[in-house]
Amino acid sequence: MMSQLQDLDEDSAELTKDLVAARRAVREYAIAAYIDGGQSDVLRATLNPEQSAALAWRTNLVAGQTVSEAEAVDNFSALKDANEPERIAAATELDRLNARVEHASSDATQASAHERDAENALAAARQAEEAAAQAAREAEATKARAAAATKARAAAASKAEAAKPAPSRPSSSGSTSTPAPSRNTPAPAPAPAPTAPSRPSGSASAAGSESATLARIRACESGGNYAIVSSSGKYRGAYQFDYGTWRAMGGSGDPAAASPGEQDRRALLLLRARGSSPWPNCG
Repeated sequence: MMSQLQDLDEDSAELTKDLVAARRAVREYAIAAYIDGGQSDVLRATLNPEQSAALAWRTNLVAGQTVSEAEAVDNFSALKDANEPERIAAATELDRLNARVEHASSDATQASAHERDAENALAAARQAEEAAAQAAREAEATKARAAAATKARAAAASKAEAAKPAPSRPSSSGSTSTPAPSRNTPAPAPAPAPTAPSRPSGSASAAGSESATLARIRACESGGNYAIVSSSGKYRGAYQFDYGTWRAMGGSGDPAAASPGEQDRRALLLLRARGSSPWPNCG
């Protein structure tokens, strides 16, 4: 089309452009008449004075537009009659191409607007996605901190428990006030009956070392109590005789019921016969 315009002389090209402008003016006035024409007389009867005045003003404006439209039609007809068919065809094609250019420009503007809307929507979606990811990371960090704090508290409690002193246990040993000299000692073999069973053989009185030994045994075994009896009832008196050992040393009856002198004499006989072995804890 542009090559066809270039082939025309300057005057013909100007006439062709005028023809295109006149053609477009006629088309635009036709569109305006289609939109604004119609029922002005009918509408005026239903309007208030202010609205009727506004409509009258608009009617005058349309009337003026109609004059312009008539002028445009006359101008187009005159140009069309004054031009050759080739120039009219060129003007028609040029007008069509211009309309397509305008439509393409409008479509490009709308496409650009849609593109901007799409970019804004994409940016908003990415921002929301990043916010969700950040929230997930913060929740995971909070969970990890809580787990670490719980583990630290458990370790501290375990350490404190391990640092506590062990409770003292009561001694399993029995009373030391009445140990039995014969508990871990086998029963002695019966000794020959002494000539005078009521008195110890040899010297009737104990030597100084023997007296000290008997005093130590007596204090350890019974605390010097000649009538004491062990909790089991087996060991009796100041020296904690059992019945078998007491009879072997010439005693009779209950050792705890014997007089202190009698118990001292039987203990001295046992000390001289077997040493301090009958009292393993106190001898």
